[in-house]
Amino acid sequence: MNRQSIFGLLFFLFFTGNVSAEENPPNIVILISDDQTWTDYGFMGHDVIETPNLDQLARESALFTKG
Repeated sequence: MNRQSIFGLLFFLFFTGNVSAEENPPNIVILISDDQTWTDYGFMGHDVIETPNLDQLARESALFTKG
């Protein structure tokens, strides 16, 4: 093993070893799309495009509109 592999393995073990089986890790979903502007979604105020599933996800989640 080279140094980078060993460092990566130690990094992984350090951060995953501290989570007990009883803790619930957070659910994180990152949506990345191509060829849309920030207004091309219903929850961002578009008049024509309907995105009901994304609208519901946006209502139930943290939303970063200036990210």
